[in-house]
Amino acid sequence: MAGEENPVRVALAEILEGDKTLMGLVKGVFFKERDSDVGFPIVIFSKASGVPSWAFDGPSMDRDVWLVKGVGARAKAEAIDKQIRVVLDHATLFIEGKAHQDIRRLSDVDYDEIVDGERVDHVGAEFKIVSEENE
Repeated sequence: MAGEENPVRVALAEILEGDKTLMGLVKGVFFKERDSDVGFPIVIFSKASGVPSWAFDGPSMDRDVWLVKGVGARAKAEAIDKQIRVVLDHATLFIEGKAHQDIRRLSDVDYDEIVDGERVDHVGAEFKIVSEENE
């Protein structure tokens, strides 16, 4: 986004990077894709969808879905995913300009790809994040 950070993205990065156990498992936390000079294992997260909803008057209630996954060798990716779930399930996010309502795991993600001739596993989940603009 040109010139402006998404407040949910910032809050997710802060809570993930703030967990010492998770950071002990990875070489970094990245939005959408890793820096090419950083090896595996890592965390990659991205927004999968967002559906605003309104009730009567006032700001919308945002119901976003974010993909958060461990990426690396199978055992490492699974360990990262396990810690991500500890960190995020029912956590409180501090979202600038918004009142956080809820975060919960919705569905699992598990696939692999070949990177530089080696298999890399992606293990994680989609998380529903519900928030509302502060009035």
